[in-house]
Amino acid sequence: KNIILEEYDVDKILAKFEETKKVNLLDVGAIFIAGPFAGLLTQGSKFALLKNEVDKKGKTEIKAFSSVWTFKNNKAVAKDVAVKTSKNIIVLKGAINLSNKKFDDIQIAVLDKNRCAKFMQSFEGDLTKNDIKLKENVASTFLSPLTGIFESAGKLFNDCKPFYSGNIK
Repeated sequence: KNIILEEYDVDKILAKFEETKKVNLLDVGAIFIAGPFAGLLTQGSKFALLKNEVDKKGKTEIKAFSSVWTFKNNKAVAKDVAVKTSKNIIVLKGAINLSNKKFDDIQIAVLDKNRCAKFMQSFEGDLTKNDIKLKENVASTFLSPLTGIFESAGKLFNDCKPFYSGNIK
């Protein structure tokens, strides 16, 4: 609780994401949310943060942090992995296959006030080959120009399925 993360203003980075959609949520997650697996996420990787494409000015006050993982069948499964800043709650779900060092349905989301995913990205890839990319399907690629319109319209309705039910409030 009340930890200061130097060099990065995560809330500012997320505000930029909200405006432009040009920052990968994995970049934010790689900063601090992956807990004991941050080394796997950042080792030899090509994330924007490591290329200095995200402003390294500022700091982030971490109000609350949870990194609870279970280990089963050679997988590290995120049970309650979240961080709360002054303005946002960021959550990681999914698993990392420790045998082949691949993501298993990794999702990173920024929550709204109803604990629903305001923004969410899914990732796939092989951590040993530095081959990590956004997981996309044909429909989302085809509809991407309309995403902003639907996101705005979706905010008019409060009916959503909460993405996160962990301990961070």
